Amino acid sequence: MARILGRSRDWIYRWKARYESGEHLWYQDRSHRPHVIARKVVPAFERLVVWVHRKLKDKAHPLGFCGAEAIYNELADLEVRPLHSIRTIHRILVRNKLLVRKHRDRSRKGPALPGPAPKKLNDVHQMDFIVGHYLASRHPVVVFSRRDAATGLVAGTEQPDRQVQRVLAFLQKDWQQHGIPRFLQMDNDMSLTGGRMHPRTIGQLVRFCLACRVVPLFTPERRPASNASVERYNGLWQEKVWQRYRFRTLEDLRERSQAFQKAYNHYLERRLIRQGKSGLFKIRVRYLAQAYLLSTPLAALSWSDLVYPENR
Repeated sequence: MARILGRSRDWIYRWKARYESGEHLWYQDRSHRPHVIARKVVPAFERLVVWVHRKLKDKAHPLGFCGAEAIYNELADLEVRPLHSIRTIHRILVRNKLLVRKHRDRSRKGPALPGPAPKKLNDVHQMDFIVGHYLASRHPVVVFSRRDAATGLVAGTEQPDRQVQRVLAFLQKDWQQHGIPRFLQMDNDMSLTGGRMHPRTIGQLVRFCLACRVVPLFTPERRPASNASVERYNGLWQEKVWQRYRFRTLEDLRERSQAFQKAYNHYLERRLIRQGKSGLFKIRVRYLAQAYLLSTPLAALSWSDLVYPENR
């Protein structure tokens, strides 16, 4: 019989024994699920995940992330044991219908453009503006955003306008705190390029970059994908900061924004360390030919200092 059916003798005897047992549904397949499941998620842990998810969605939390990775970090801070993987927490959120999937168009429009390939921290900084926002007091506000292309770490400030003097002051403070990049990538805003009235002149920002041995890179017009890293962060900032709160003064906005930036950078650092990419944080200190440029107030620098720093 085994040769006729193309089965083993054990298979024949197993089904013969089930037939002789007298069970009513002896012919149906039985579950192969193991009787003991190692590291099974207990109901208490699932309830804890749901509670942390609601806690992270609250406006009191500065980051506003409530996904599986953010919940994993929060449970790790609470020293929960055993702590299940991020993928397990994600399945718990899906099972409780707490996730809303967003379908984004990630198709590339147009040919790929050449650009620097960042490998470490401070290789490439991408800078951009967020305009068109108004406070509750009807005063305009412009957001300066800067993101490291290799690690994703961010910095920024909020100003009433985007004059080049405010941009230079922001870059000076940012580079003093986080280091000087090799490349500064930005769009063709007139406050950055120096304007179009005199196209053959060098703008103040370009002079400042060259004096600090930083290569300025301007993206092509109407191609925001060339600055995609900081553009994505701009959308995230508007979702997690601007749309979550109501701001009456510029100081309130700066306070919320700085808290979000600090929490977001800590979130990215934990992700990179967990992925084994902690080597990206080995900051290479780049000394300037004239270090006084970053310690001297910008108002005290002359045109010759920014173009010919070796004169002093």
